[in-house]
Amino acid sequence: MDAFDSDGFKKSLLYLVDVLGVAWGLTYFVIGAIASFTINSIDFWGSVAYLFSNFLLPLPITILAVWFPKAAGKALLLCAAVTAGVVIELSGITSLAFDFRKGYILTHLLFGVAYILLGAGGPVIVPEE
Repeated sequence: MDAFDSDGFKKSLLYLVDVLGVAWGLTYFVIGAIASFTINSIDFWGSVAYLFSNFLLPLPITILAVWFPKAAGKALLLCAAVTAGVVIELSGITSLAFDFRKGYILTHLLFGVAYILLGAGGPVIVPEE
């Protein structure tokens, strides 16, 4: 039995992802609270959807990931999809590439996939032989 196949390693890795996820969610929440002062009236609902899906929802989702990692992963992927849709609607596809470069949507995707894989019993780091 390999060390990577042990259940203890997987639980430790999930704990690490939980801690990093909550720290990331808290950071985005603070950034979103500061950014909420720049919401304009021209694209009000699009700006609100972007603010919630990209900055404010990841914190409660990552907190819920402690108990429901697979559902939290799916919710983060949904947030990434909503964020991408809003960015394309408001600013076009070139702004979506800018968001990817800044890492806004990428972190949603990375934590979402990590929660799904760790919560569903999928491969963690080393695939089964």
